[in-house]
Amino acid sequence: MEFDTILIAYGELTLKSCKVRKRFTNILIHNIKQALKDSGAQFEVSYDLSRAYVKTKEIKKAIDVLKRVFGISWFAPSLHLKLSELEDFVKKNWRKFVDESKTFAVRVKRVGKHDFTSMELASKLGSYIGAKVDLTNPRQTVYVEVRQDDCYLFTQKIKGAGGLPVGSSGRVVVLFSDGIDSPVATWFMLKRGCEVSVLIGRMLKDRKYANKIKKLLKLLSKWSAGRKIRVFMYDHFKCMEKVSKVAKSNTCIICKRMMYRMADIVARIVRAKAIVTGENLAQVASQTLENIYTIDEASEFPVIRPLIGFDKNEIVELARSIGSYEISTSMTFRCPYKPKRVVTHSNVSLVKTIEEKIGIEELIKTCSRTLREVEI
Repeated sequence: MEFDTILIAYGELTLKSCKVRKRFTNILIHNIKQALKDSGAQFEVSYDLSRAYVKTKEIKKAIDVLKRVFGISWFAPSLHLKLSELEDFVKKNWRKFVDESKTFAVRVKRVGKHDFTSMELASKLGSYIGAKVDLTNPRQTVYVEVRQDDCYLFTQKIKGAGGLPVGSSGRVVVLFSDGIDSPVATWFMLKRGCEVSVLIGRMLKDRKYANKIKKLLKLLSKWSAGRKIRVFMYDHFKCMEKVSKVAKSNTCIICKRMMYRMADIVARIVRAKAIVTGENLAQVASQTLENIYTIDEASEFPVIRPLIGFDKNEIVELARSIGSYEISTSMTFRCPYKPKRVVTHSNVSLVKTIEEKIGIEELIKTCSRTLREVEI
């Protein structure tokens, strides 16, 4: 059967109040249009407060795009018919969408006023199909959505990305690296509707490292529904020589606190409301609860950790599903400043004393002078 329309069901935005739901729906429709436009597909989009409808001849291309648009619960390639045409079409064409050797069921959903119930229409349509009915465990399902005088007939529901439409939840700044965790944390913030800017603190001058970062960001851009991921970079390595000589086992703690201060600067530039990291509790020595407490003290903004409760295997599986794992593990760059021993129970007062000794404010100014926005 040749489909001409993709029927789109919204995600959790349908649980919002009427005013918020309308605003979120408008953002979602904007994102759908922009994502399809960026793909080069030809399309027309219409919508109401519970469904969107994409008219296109490029169904396969549109499906690939819609899988990465947050805010969609499910979508279905479908055939658009008028209600007056439905019964006659099913009578003449059921073999195009039903395998008569397998059991089937018809599921009908209605919106609007009609002189029949959903069960009555399902029963009538099923009577035209020459295969065995099984309403409990059918091998194939024929779905029909009747919306006023329009009908949408389809045979599969494709799971959407879920979450909230990007642009509905404000802006955040992600501390981004080439590892497994921060790309997954970025993906989660996009899923929760945030517009994302990323900050990269360069630890070394290496073109391969820069290309790896670029690949990760281009991948994540496919999930941002056409909304630009702004990328900021600065030379963190210019200060780390002095930090590592003085801080010793506290080097990682002070390094992170410096990154948070730099993220605060970027947050003010982009008008973000929070800082995001890929840290999770106790994964490495610098991420113990005591160290997280000490590190957070340096930021004026709330710090969000989407991966805080995940174990490493779960994060790896998420990275694989997103497509970032292969890039993140393609080559390894070791931090040249990591001490042999990392303190696991840091003390805020001691860390501040060390920062005073190394002249932290001047180091932040040095880093700030190298801060720039870059294109990917």
